[in-house]
Amino acid sequence: MPAPKVFANARGNYHITAFHTSQPYDPRPDPTKPDGGVDPSLPPSQRRLPSDEEWANELETMRRVVARTPVPLLRVSCVQPQTSSGSHTTHEP
Repeated sequence: MPAPKVFANARGNYHITAFHTSQPYDPRPDPTKPDGGVDPSLPPSQRRLPSDEEWANELETMRRVVARTPVPLLRVSCVQPQTSSGSHTTHEP
């Protein structure tokens, strides 16, 4: 398995991205295959769900990816607290 890549973003582009290998509304029983282990021409509601073995393989794959990913050093550039009304102020550290 190739090592995961970590990308540095400019301060103005900071964001967090969570990658999902399968979603309940769009099952992909085997995310290691380009087609997700299903016939992609079928609507998601007709695709099969992952087997116990496929779930275990996906979990083990994610564990290996996390274990091989370097721990990033994060520096806070600003904090933008929001009120329930949606207004906010920026506080520089």
